[in-house]
Formats: sequence, structure tokens, C-alpha cells
Amino acid sequence: MPAGDYCVFRDQASFQYCFFPLESDTCNINFSGLTQVGGFLEQNTTDCLQLFPNYPNPFNPVTNIAYYLPGDARVKLTIYNLRGEKVCELVNKFQNRGWKEVPWDGKNSQGKKVASGVYFCKLQTSERSEIIRMVLLK
Repeated sequence: MPAGDYCVFRDQASFQYCFFPLESDTCNINFSGLTQVGGFLEQNTTDCLQLFPNYPNPFNPVTNIAYYLPGDARVKLTIYNLRGEKVCELVNKFQNRGWKEVPWDGKNSQGKKVASGVYFCKLQTSERSEIIRMVLLK
């Protein structure tokens, strides 16, 4: 892994440790069941849909949303406010299995900056959905 600052978190469901750079380059590493890491090993990924905590969180002005698709699927990634109102849709398309990362710039579907507060990100496929809580601070 190159030198740099990384965000590290543990997925509570599968006890995997995930590392994401705090810069624009992407580096996803999965250590579940490994004693040596020689790169990303596809057989060690989980077999279920996972939406990871956004980073940074709280954020201003941009946050990154990472998720894992266990198989090819039609994906919707939508941001909602506390009232359950749709703020914007970040993804609505068919995607191949694997790791994905999408930035959110704190703007609604009209391109206007949203207010500080709590927002929810929902990842949805035909099989399952996951939701995370995000905090935008200005």
C-alpha cells in the first residue's frame, strides 16, 4: 500500500477491516482470513451486499460512499433527509459485481447545496437494501 493517510473501519457483520485512502485514488484491501496480502483477493470478499460507512463522517464539503456488490445487479444509491424526502440519486444503473465508490458533494438533485444536518444513504438492489447515516457540517 502506498504511503498516505487512510480511513480504517471494521464491517461489523463480517468482521472485515477495510482501508480507504483519504485522497482521490482508490485502494481497497480486504484482510478477512489472510495472513499475507499480495493484492486484492477476490475469493476473500463477502457474498452479500455491503454499504460501508461514508468517509469522512461528519463531512464538509464532500464524502465518499463505498459499497460491495456480490454479483451483477441494478443498483440505486439515493440520499434522503431526516424527513424521508429524496435529496438526490447518485446511482441508478446496472453495475458489475465488486467494490464501488461514489462521492457526494452535499448537493441536491438541482445542484444546490443542502443544509447542515443528518442524511441517510440507501443502497438498493432487487435482492436487498442497506442504509447508513451521514452528517454534513458547515
